[in-house]
Amino acid sequence: MSALFRLDQTIAAVTGACGKLGPIWVEGLLEAGARVAALDLPSASPSAAYAGLAANAGDRLVRVDCDITNRDSIERAADTIASTFGGAATVLVNNAGVFAGASFAELAVAEFDRIVAANLRSAFLVTRAFLPGMRRRGRGDVFIMSSIAGLGAYPNGAAYCAAKIGRAHV
Repeated sequence: MSALFRLDQTIAAVTGACGKLGPIWVEGLLEAGARVAALDLPSASPSAAYAGLAANAGDRLVRVDCDITNRDSIERAADTIASTFGGAATVLVNNAGVFAGASFAELAVAEFDRIVAANLRSAFLVTRAFLPGMRRRGRGDVFIMSSIAGLGAYPNGAAYCAAKIGRAHV
């Protein structure tokens, strides 16, 4: 990898790191030289892709339990990363999210709230928790992953589509 794209001395945090898209971010950050904190629910089973990365990354990759819908959990994760790696994350990838399809007429309010909390509110909460550490270190990059679903509604995706368009504008 070109020295231009090296991230040596960089601490990165990736939400939803054990899922489908998270390992892609984790792999790229590791290849660039970053130390990576993989944030995911304690109950999340790691994908095969993540498990392979974890087996080969040594102490440059740590899994950190985090519920991205819970402010206290997020703040504990940020503290854990700082104590584990000796500093705050300066790269944050808001990748985690959930989808559950249901017709608009049948979508329960509680399910709508759960989807919006995981896909939209979480980007606000996670970024807000990591921002002070970035400011202290004098730098930071935040990536908020959205979806093409935010460009237009599709059947059985009202909550997801609404959250994704909001996420694109956080």
